[in-house]
Amino acid sequence: MKKLVFVMTLALATSAFAQPKTKKAPPPPPPPQPVHAQVYSSAPSTKVFGANFGARQGAFNLGVAIDSGSNTGDLGGSFFLQTEKKEDSVIIVNQVMSFGAHVVLNIFDNNGWVVDLRPGVNITMINDVAKAGGGKDDKTVFGPSLRWSASHRLASGSEIGIERLEVWNWFEKGVTEQEAYTTLVFRTRF
Repeated sequence: MKKLVFVMTLALATSAFAQPKTKKAPPPPPPPQPVHAQVYSSAPSTKVFGANFGARQGAFNLGVAIDSGSNTGDLGGSFFLQTEKKEDSVIIVNQVMSFGAHVVLNIFDNNGWVVDLRPGVNITMINDVAKAGGGKDDKTVFGPSLRWSASHRLASGSEIGIERLEVWNWFEKGVTEQEAYTTLVFRTRF
């Protein structure tokens, strides 16, 4: 009987050790999740080109602006030119050239109507500024700027409306503290 128990134990132990051991592979790591930035506008972010046209006391003004997108927080740059107006060799409107950078802030975008702000900074050059002691001088000023507009979105995705540009002078004496221009604006996305 002892031999039978010994043989049975040996047979069971040998068969238990003879089974191949399988290692379980660790589960694969989960796929990376995409990162989404919070966007406050429903419009897709595309580059925006804007053109301005207006007049001030008979002097024409033109402007162009380009934005990296149409969403809040997108950056842009602008150029603006106010032509000079003279009457009887007296300057009625000075020539003004301004360029700068801004950030887009969407205020309202619904049912085809768009209202936005574009605060920024501008460098502005003003020609033939009257000096206190007589004569004229050209001035270059630096300061904040604000563009705000209300426009209607057309079926093509372009916009047409009005825009007001305000530029401030922070440092230069003898020049107006603020200039403001209201123009027609046309914007298109590309």
